[in-house]
Amino acid sequence: MLAPVTYYLDGEGIAQSARVKADNKFTINATSGEIFQLKALDRDQPHGQPLWRLNAYAKSSQTGKTLGYADIVVCLRDINDNVPTFNQSVFTVAVAENASEHQHVTTMLAEDLDDPLQDGNAQVTYSIEQNQVDPSGRLIFAIEKSSGHISTAVCCLDRERRDNYTIRVAATDGGGLKVSTFICLGNINFFFSFLPFFLPLLRFGN
Repeated sequence: MLAPVTYYLDGEGIAQSARVKADNKFTINATSGEIFQLKALDRDQPHGQPLWRLNAYAKSSQTGKTLGYADIVVCLRDINDNVPTFNQSVFTVAVAENASEHQHVTTMLAEDLDDPLQDGNAQVTYSIEQNQVDPSGRLIFAIEKSSGHISTAVCCLDRERRDNYTIRVAATDGGGLKVSTFICLGNINFFFSFLPFFLPLLRFGN
């Protein structure tokens, strides 16, 4: 007849003190050895933890002697619960007057704290939700979907005609969660576009 065995658990998220046991994240059935999760766990930074390392022990119920043990690593599977974020709500960028088409303007970068290896949850794509149009009805700015590079889509912005633009850029993760921010493209760098002229020299007689 096999001697009765009692199972114990310690490691991360497990307190042995009765005072703080209420905060335990895991527990083990002392008779069957089944391990249970007691609380919802967050895997994502800044406060989450993707891995939990536990130690399970089997001890003789009669003598208390350890009969065996196992190292257990609990890996949390990511869910798409983080919205991409920009580090500010409004960006201000200077654009060169008379810049050519496809001139680089700036690069947008959004951060997503989800697992980049899980279902594309942290894979961010970029789009322009609110663009501007030139007098011919053409969109003035373009953005690369994967990199966030913003460039001019037309040639030769004219500072004398208009010296600032505002567009709205969105970042969307693999699960469809989206955030947007505004970019103020103003104070267009001055380019001397008028031909100089001289006043006539007037001569007066004595």
